[in-house]
Amino acid sequence: MQDLYDSSCFKTQRNLIDRLRGIGLDKYVQLPQIAVMGDTSSGKSSLLSAISGIEFPSSDLLTTRCPTQLILTEATTFSGSVRLVRFDAGGTDLSEKAKALGSADDIASEIQALTL
Repeated sequence: MQDLYDSSCFKTQRNLIDRLRGIGLDKYVQLPQIAVMGDTSSGKSSLLSAISGIEFPSSDLLTTRCPTQLILTEATTFSGSVRLVRFDAGGTDLSEKAKALGSADDIASEIQALTL
């Protein structure tokens, strides 16, 4: 399967969307977003991996066990973080502090650590 993340057309569209967000247009106009839904083991994480270029944890026993939000921006150097957002029954935010990542290779292991 072709890696959609690396296609030149996809990069051009992402760059345009990044520039529009950069000038604050997303406050006035809904910019493109993707929502992936489906049954267990139906390929949601594989689809997100193909689109984003980010590998998600996968095995016969492990699935991505929580809603996942990716915010991607074209940059010359990697910068990223992960955090687990939780709310109690009353709606109080019990989120964990965001953990900085050293590289995109750290994403799968951090997701796995947060969701086990």
